[in-house]
Amino acid sequence: MAATRWGFAALCFALAALAQSVPAAALDCANKPSHVDDVICGSAELEQASALMWGSIQELANFADEKEMSTLVADQNRWLAEWVQSCDAANAPAGLTACLIPKSQPRYQLLESRRLQIAGDRYSEPYDLGGLSLAISRPEGRSDRGDLFISNMLVAKGIYRLEPRARFRHEAVDALAFVANGGGAGYICANFPVYVVAVRPDRTPEVVRVPAKLDNRRDDACIAASRTPKGFKFTAEPSAGNDGWWQEWTPEDGLLPPHLIAFAPVPGTTMTRDLGDPLVGPVRNEQFYAALSRFSREGRIPLVTLTHAFAFAWEQHIDDPPSQIRIFNGCSSIGGPGRCYNTAEAKALYD
Repeated sequence: MAATRWGFAALCFALAALAQSVPAAALDCANKPSHVDDVICGSAELEQASALMWGSIQELANFADEKEMSTLVADQNRWLAEWVQSCDAANAPAGLTACLIPKSQPRYQLLESRRLQIAGDRYSEPYDLGGLSLAISRPEGRSDRGDLFISNMLVAKGIYRLEPRARFRHEAVDALAFVANGGGAGYICANFPVYVVAVRPDRTPEVVRVPAKLDNRRDDACIAASRTPKGFKFTAEPSAGNDGWWQEWTPEDGLLPPHLIAFAPVPGTTMTRDLGDPLVGPVRNEQFYAALSRFSREGRIPLVTLTHAFAFAWEQHIDDPPSQIRIFNGCSSIGGPGRCYNTAEAKALYD
């Protein structure tokens, strides 16, 4: 079964691609190239402790520059070697874990404090941006929604929560890319607009609303944001039947023109092995997409109508297995099995 629009929206905002990889981060338990890897991979508890520590560092990739990240990674690798060595010589495997685990906890707390210093508490306010306050002003007596301001300049109205996604800083600018969470249904991307606010010395703050549409090609898209060496990259992934795009923001040039990401099925995928990418349902599957295209031609139904109808299909029915014919019910709106609200509910067959 494919993911619902709720899952799609969550995945759009959760775990967005990191702007920079973290070199030598985490373990190589398959190859165990180092003694440190060999020791940590020998214990599920040590693997978990190591993963928590690296997780704190990886969360900084969208908020720290390359020099800061390299320093953090080198320091963590140094600490891991000293950590293993501190208990290695005198302990058998079981005792080694018992010796190392308590020592990992202060280190994790230190890494978390560094994360807060660099990235800030991702959901707290006010957010210090270039010496100015980025915060939600809520009317007296209300604790839910308010208007978002950078200092005394209005950024957005009716905001429930500020969700930083990436930060870019140098001597001439302090810029934040964030989601202005307006609350409401998670599958309606328009509730989660993406902004850039940039603060420069002795200048009015720059406020940019990242477009959620591209040339009216599609409805509002969930936009992911990540840091790059030059600024930010914003991405609207292709969805079923809809092209996506990406575009960059830099302090020098602002928001640059978008680049198209054409929707395409995954080459070589077959229905017997893969129902498709969970973000777009079975339409991502090449074999299913070919069948849908044929169905579109023979039924004289626009392909985009069918791709939308099957993007979030719930059910798979198999009719007459000897002839290998399958029927998929399409449902493009949430409502649960048998409760489709789209106007193009249909069935696709292939053999």
